[in-house]
Amino acid sequence: MIDKLIWAKAGIINEDDAKIHKEIERIEKECASFDISTKAVNEKWGIWMQFRDDELLVDVEPNEFVNKPIIRGYCDRKQCVQALYQGLLSLAMDYPLTQDSEYSSDPPALLVAYNSIKSPMIENYLSEKREDIRTRQVHVKHILTINPDVDQIFINEEGESLDASNEGELYDVYDKKGQPIVMQELKEWADEIFPAVCASATCDPYEKDWADYHRRGLELAHRLRENLSPDFDLWYQAPFEDKSDTIPEPILIINSALEKKKRQ
Repeated sequence: MIDKLIWAKAGIINEDDAKIHKEIERIEKECASFDISTKAVNEKWGIWMQFRDDELLVDVEPNEFVNKPIIRGYCDRKQCVQALYQGLLSLAMDYPLTQDSEYSSDPPALLVAYNSIKSPMIENYLSEKREDIRTRQVHVKHILTINPDVDQIFINEEGESLDASNEGELYDVYDKKGQPIVMQELKEWADEIFPAVCASATCDPYEKDWADYHRRGLELAHRLRENLSPDFDLWYQAPFEDKSDTIPEPILIINSALEKKKRQ
C-alpha cells in the first residue's frame, strides 16, 4: 500500500503535456471525494521531486526525524503516470469496506469509485494512441483479474472465482458482440498452476519457471483484451504460489498498437 501511494504522488508531474496533466488533476479530485486522496500522502510522508530531462528523481523521507532520504529512485514520466493510474485504480478496487467485514468491499460502490478514476485519455497516453486522445468514457461494469488457482482463471469485482469449461469457454466473460469467449490456451495455461498449489498446500518444495509462465500469461491476457467487451476491465496478477516477484503488482491490461503488431 505504501509503495502504491508513494508512486501515486510521484505521478502527478507530467507538466510537458497539459492535457494529461489536467486529466491527472481531475483524477486526484475524484480520489479526494472517495478519501483516496494523494494529498494525504504528502502530509504523511515528505516527498521531493526533481526533473532531469525525461527522468524524474524522487526522494522520500518518512518523517521529520530522518535527515537522509530513505528511498531514492529514477523513472521516466510515463512510468510515473502509469504507477499513479494503476495504483489509484487498485485502491478503488478495495473501496469502500463493508460493515460486514473489514476485508470485503461493496461492489456497486466499488464500481462508482473505479469509474470515477477510469480515464481513456490516460490509457491512450500509456498505450501511445495519442490520436485517440478524446475517446469517450466507457462505463466499466465488470473487473476481471487473471489470477490462476485450482478451478480458477479469474477473480471478478465481487471476489468470485471464474473458470472455463474443458473446451475453453470462459464463464461469464463476453466479447464485443456479447457472445461467450472461447480460449482453450488460457484454460490450459491456468491449469498449469495445479501442481504448485498442491505442493504449497502440503509445504512441499516445488519449482517453476515463473518468468516463462508470466510471459505466456501476459501474451494470452493481451489477446483476450482484444476480444473482450469494452465494459470489462482486465487485470493480471501473479498467483499466491509465485514468490519470485516477477510480477510484483497487478497490471492493468491495455493493448497498444506496438503490442498488437508483435502478436500479428
